[in-house]
Amino acid sequence: MVIAGATGGIGSQLLEHFDAASYDPRKQEYPTGHDVFINCIGYNVDGMSHKIRACDFREVIDINLNLAFEMTQHALQDMRSRSYGRIIHLSSMLSTKTVVGTCAYSASKAGLNAMVRVMGEENRTKNVLINSLNLGYIDAGMTHKLDGIQGASIQEVIRACEMLIDSDLI
Repeated sequence: MVIAGATGGIGSQLLEHFDAASYDPRKQEYPTGHDVFINCIGYNVDGMSHKIRACDFREVIDINLNLAFEMTQHALQDMRSRSYGRIIHLSSMLSTKTVVGTCAYSASKAGLNAMVRVMGEENRTKNVLINSLNLGYIDAGMTHKLDGIQGASIQEVIRACEMLIDSDLI
């Protein structure tokens, strides 16, 4: 198993639980020979739509969507050659829920979910299943510091990942 975005928050906890290999796409080639790839990379620049800088918007899209596409392509080459694989992208409820100040993040996660649906259909006949988890507020990662909001536990995220890894459904 390979986990990207394991430097903190949810990713580091998944890395520890699954005893997986950490993958930093900025520093290394995709490690081949793994049946499972989990993308935990998430980046955000909060700001009202009329105030956020275009370069900040692009950076959020580049990290959350374009990088996810590139990593998935690398994983697919390896998994398709072996006719087996599971790819899980951690996404967000903000892909469908309107929250003021999250324009860039919400757009990037909506794009990620659309990409996952298409890639899932394209690769299921090769027994490579691609899914996303639309997480709400979690007690780790970017939302752990939100006052007054009861988030889900990391154990719930782990159980969802385990279910998708063991599943034959897209």
